[in-house]
Amino acid sequence: MPKERLEYEGDFYVPENIVAYTGDLSNNPTVYFKQIMEDGNIKFGHITQTHERDKINIGREMVESDPTYTLENETIDNEYISVERVNNEIIHPSRGPHTVVGPNDNLIRDELAQSITKHKGCKKMYTRDYIQEQMDFIKQEPKIGDQIEQLADLNQELEEIMDQYVDTYPEHTKDLLQMKSELKGKVGNEYFKLVEERKEQKAALEASKNSKKEKKASKTGRKWSFSSFSRAQNKDKKPKEKSNNASKDNQKSNNNKKKRSFSFKR
Repeated sequence: MPKERLEYEGDFYVPENIVAYTGDLSNNPTVYFKQIMEDGNIKFGHITQTHERDKINIGREMVESDPTYTLENETIDNEYISVERVNNEIIHPSRGPHTVVGPNDNLIRDELAQSITKHKGCKKMYTRDYIQEQMDFIKQEPKIGDQIEQLADLNQELEEIMDQYVDTYPEHTKDLLQMKSELKGKVGNEYFKLVEERKEQKAALEASKNSKKEKKASKTGRKWSFSSFSRAQNKDKKPKEKSNNASKDNQKSNNNKKKRSFSFKR
């Protein structure tokens, strides 16, 4: 499967917009980002770097905007934690309190900014977007065999994502299974289409090889015919040579006879 991720909200997830973090600064903290727009609207999001639901909840959160957004540490159910609110409604409770990053906390900001380069993509819980992103990357592979292999890997990852999704949100099982079926169909259709294309390519290649063999055999056959013709010509020449030799022998014999006759007369 391709390791590339499409950069999500690159203009927002920048060091200048880091405002806080939760967890250990040196051990994959969750990093919070906020940007106050000219119209008073507030854009917000965070990057989660480690989580028990690692199949769906690692990476960049979907960016939202609302003028009523707040980020505060509060006690909820006897736990002191970081809480994000919109219209005074909790939209994201964290696992612990956050530490504010001030304008002059440059060393801390530089440390936290590593999360931006480590996690370029949106969280895989936004599964439709993730699957489409990966399929687009796979299409760029030059070899059809690599595309097929990576689609098989993506299908396996989709299984893992959706299994964790259902375990996390069992109350939404029906909708999640419907989405799983939809996305597996999408990946599967592309997979089997490419499998058929590869079969056609192999068949065409085999046909091309056979055609070359036939042409080569045809040329070889013509060479043998020429050789046979040459041998036939040589065979025709040999008897003539024998005939000439025989004629010479007869001449020698007659000469000898003449010599003997002449000698006899003497």
